[in-house]
Amino acid sequence: MESITSVNPSEYAPFYETYVSRVPEGEILEILSVQIGDTLGLLNSVPAELEVYRYGTGKWSVRARSPYVRSRSSSRGTSFIIGRASK
Repeated sequence: MESITSVNPSEYAPFYETYVSRVPEGEILEILSVQIGDTLGLLNSVPAELEVYRYGTGKWSVRARSPYVRSRSSSRGTSFIIGRASK
């Protein structure tokens, strides 16, 4: 597997520089592996009653925007890994 450690500015539109510049140095797949764990930890820490909270009409809730958050009735947890999601 090819190692991906940086992106050449010719590979993305200038608009995205703000986002690309925030990616830490290192092997991108390792970085994503850590970040997915951190993100799932944060999402799973949201209390059930706040998962459906919407701050305004037509606005999204945490539950609506994170369909792979662990089901509170499931002891299996989330099996969302880079490139794979359970049904």
